[in-house]
Amino acid sequence: MADDISARCVLCKEGETSSRFVTNPSLDMITSIKNYAIERVKLGEQELKPLADYMASLSEAELALVRYHSSCRKTVVHKKMLERAAKRSSSPHDTTASYKVGRPSTSGGQSRIQRACTSVAPKEKVCVFSPCRYEGEEDLQMVSTDNRGKLLIDIQQKTTDDRIRTCLSSLHEPGDAHAQEKWYHSSCLQLALQTIPDERPSRSELELRRRISDVQLIMYVDSCLQKDGLISMTDVNDVYAGILRENKLDRAESHRWHLKPLILQHIPNAKFVQPPRRNESENIVLSEVVGQAVDDYLQQNADLTVDGIVKLSRYLRRELLEYRQMAVQW
Repeated sequence: MADDISARCVLCKEGETSSRFVTNPSLDMITSIKNYAIERVKLGEQELKPLADYMASLSEAELALVRYHSSCRKTVVHKKMLERAAKRSSSPHDTTASYKVGRPSTSGGQSRIQRACTSVAPKEKVCVFSPCRYEGEEDLQMVSTDNRGKLLIDIQQKTTDDRIRTCLSSLHEPGDAHAQEKWYHSSCLQLALQTIPDERPSRSELELRRRISDVQLIMYVDSCLQKDGLISMTDVNDVYAGILRENKLDRAESHRWHLKPLILQHIPNAKFVQPPRRNESENIVLSEVVGQAVDDYLQQNADLTVDGIVKLSRYLRRELLEYRQMAVQW
């Protein structure tokens, strides 16, 4: 089964005697043949139904073994043909009337594929950016992947050079470059990429966005401290990451090295309090809140005797020892 799939063209059922197979076709390119055939069958082109049914019955592993001629693929994967089929299917008039004059068309799709396979001559190897400054075919590379086709489409849409846009005007989707057997010089491709304007923001604009982000964070922390008197450093880091994302700046995993001095500089009465457990984040509180808590404790324990202080110190020492043992186990 696998040998039959890879030895014959899935479209014309011929081997490599009439034309060479497309080398190393991607699964996306093969799947596009199936999808176009299924779509055109739905629009009324029943001559492609055997092809659509056959490819739909193949598993993903078997699809990867499918081989085809480039000229055969063009007879199926063609955006204009799909659009014409859609117009014919949506038209309320009888479509047979338009075919009465002239030579009658054949009913079988396989014959059209076979004629295309034998009549289309191999294309001349010419750089897609021709005329270019480089000559010779030894340095040319063929577009054989969808990623390279996407790059050419991106150049066509963003370039400021009208000549380059004209050279790539026949490409409407990434698969077209592979189907049309486009060739290119690497140097010509790099020169074409240089015609795309740099959309990255300037250094001054990035610095302005960073300052705006810092101001937004300071306002958020100050409002939380005034309202609740407490906020964790983990929450501050998450909020700052969201602010950077909104201002289209790079997001790092942690900003504590930048946020702590920033908060201390602009909120002088802020104080960082270490949590009792090492795996917990620091808390930010107002310094007067800490002082008030100490004063309240001393006022509540004003009659504390020396014996009570000794007992309290022993208790604290025992708690610290237990905490150290737990830390060692972790």
